[in-house]
Amino acid sequence: MKELLTVEQIKKMYFVPFDDIAWYIAHDKYKITAIRRCLKQNEKCYLGNLLETAKRYFSGSLKDFQEYGITTVEIKKEWEKVIDEIQKEIMNNS
Repeated sequence: MKELLTVEQIKKMYFVPFDDIAWYIAHDKYKITAIRRCLKQNEKCYLGNLLETAKRYFSGSLKDFQEYGITTVEIKKEWEKVIDEIQKEIMNNS
């Protein structure tokens, strides 16, 4: 049976040279944009799921940032804004 590659091995294969900090920041910006796109396009009945996804992404980002010593107030504020936008939309549709 063929052994699966680890995340680190895949990163090294496709992102050489690999800058962990830049990758995590870029990935977070992508996730924030994707959440906002879903907020604009999705059915309102899925807002609760979108909120939970945003919170889970935000929590994971904080863990990654702590692990790599990334201190970016900008990303944290953007996540808080996205979560607030979803919560406001939920309140408006209740």
